[in-house]
Formats: sequence, structure tokens, C-alpha cells
Amino acid sequence: MDIAASEGKLVERADAIDWLKVRLARSFPVHVIYHSIAWQYLPAAAQREGEALISAAGLAATHDAPLARLQMEGDGQTPGAALSLQIWPGGEKHLIGRADFHGRWVRWQGWPASA
Repeated sequence: MDIAASEGKLVERADAIDWLKVRLARSFPVHVIYHSIAWQYLPAAAQREGEALISAAGLAATHDAPLARLQMEGDGQTPGAALSLQIWPGGEKHLIGRADFHGRWVRWQGWPASA
């Protein structure tokens, strides 16, 4: 049985940046972009295009229609990968924890007290 279909979800197969371009062109009360150990595998040109798409969507975000980017990606630090959250309007990026690349553990830091 197709789990996605049985739960009423739609799984779309597409190039990540092409999909993001189409998705961000649509209106939603809230957009959440999530990626996990994927960005590093995109070619540099695709990374730049993706960053530009997300930045443009962030600039267009409002308090009534915010944008969030939640990511778990390697950042050259140890242990594991960085868990970060960026929310627009505003666009400040916060490190909210670290996680094992294969999901064996997560160490939450939480949101900064000043936020």
C-alpha cells in the first residue's frame, strides 16, 4: 500500500530547486522549507539559485504570511550537523541544536532567550 496516498498526502518527485521555485510562487498562510543533509549535494549553481529563491521569498514574507526555513545540515563543526531555524519577516537565523547525521541523537539548544 502507498503510505503517502493512504494518509491523503501527495509526494512529488522533482528537482529540488525547480520544485522550490514552483512552491514558493504559491500563496500559503505559512511556508516552511525543510531540508536535511541535502543542500551539500546540490551543485553550487543550484545552491545559489535556491538561496536566491529563499531570500526573495523571505523579503516578501509578512507577519500574516511568514516564511520559515528549518534545516539540518553539516556546518564543519562537531558533533553532528547543525539544526537551524530562520524565520521571516526578519530573517534571523538561530542555531537550535545539533543532531547526528543519521538521527541517532539530537541535542536541542532551543531558541535564544533574547528572541
